[in-house]
Amino acid sequence: MKFLKKDWGIIKYILLLFLGWRIALVIITFLGLSIVPYVGENGRFYLPNEELKYWERWSNWDGGHFRGIAENNYLPQQTVFFPLYPILIKSLMFFGIPSIPGGLILSHLFLILSLYFLYKLSRLDFTEQTSKNILFILLIFPTSFFFGAIYSESLFLFLTLASFYFARTKSYPLAFIFASLSTITRLIGLAVLLSIFIEYLLQSKRLKGSLEEKTRISLKTFLNKLLSKQTFYFLFSLIPLSLYMYFQKITFNNPFSFLTNEEHWQREFSLPWDTISIYLDNFKQTGLTIDLFYAIHIIEFSSFLIALICLFFSFKYLRPSYSFYFFLSLLLPLFSKTLLSYQRFILAIFPLFFILALIKNDPLQKFGIIISTMLLGFLSILFINGYWIT
Repeated sequence: MKFLKKDWGIIKYILLLFLGWRIALVIITFLGLSIVPYVGENGRFYLPNEELKYWERWSNWDGGHFRGIAENNYLPQQTVFFPLYPILIKSLMFFGIPSIPGGLILSHLFLILSLYFLYKLSRLDFTEQTSKNILFILLIFPTSFFFGAIYSESLFLFLTLASFYFARTKSYPLAFIFASLSTITRLIGLAVLLSIFIEYLLQSKRLKGSLEEKTRISLKTFLNKLLSKQTFYFLFSLIPLSLYMYFQKITFNNPFSFLTNEEHWQREFSLPWDTISIYLDNFKQTGLTIDLFYAIHIIEFSSFLIALICLFFSFKYLRPSYSFYFFLSLLLPLFSKTLLSYQRFILAIFPLFFILALIKNDPLQKFGIIISTMLLGFLSILFINGYWIT
């Protein structure tokens, strides 16, 4: 009760912000349904409002796989979809809630929790107004509609933010519990786990002080920290991912099938600079064309460039653990030879939104808000109508 009284003001603000975002998306997407043809599973175009099934459309693409796993267990190529989100959908199904309403309930619930922890985490370093701006920027981001779809984005963001918040407030058992759950939500959860451990090292009393003092720390002191109970928490946090790998071993005879099956989703191993080079070469060869797939490639590459610029600023303005998480989250997808879904993946890079909120140039702020909200409306209409924009 004390918790509710203390935070009731910001909880009301978050709920109003969330409702405004959700209502706006409903209005925009319903409008889109009346003017844009729907693309069915067979590639057939349906006339506007034909086979409406509005809420079912929020499970397009990856959402269908999450539902399929919850309803029928894994197919071999589906191991790239980590299990926590479908497990939660399955849990609601035990209570008679079908996968579509269950998935939507979970996504919206975890979005509200994400907004709460994003505010609490940002308030540790920023003013109240800046923290509210961060929430606003997150919700008007061009791909924020995925938070309201049957995707694991809101769950992963919640687990990430909760992990960092409890680490910052030195509640390390909780921090590592949430981080461990993030590793069975998305592979990048390993970056969360590593970043939480770095946060612990930075917060250690013996590691405080100037840079010169830190460099003088004896090897013995450093080893003592590595052998602490937080190291045990770190190792214990690897158990959920290990169990998922064991499941893949006994089911598909390959504990790393979540990696090897990436080839079914247009991903294969490459060096990061090769991935960037492929995009630049494609742009050079294609030139300017009016094509949806070309536009999505532009959005993917632009998302990467914006995030890369913000990463450099994060080293100056944010905590090292935040920048480390930012760096890994930005880097790891580059090893897949594609920036596919990059505009969605960066929703979980919360330091990006911290940096965007620190922009003080008023014309630039207004320009960013206008462009972002326009793209949000455009992309959400395409998504709800079955177009590949993920």
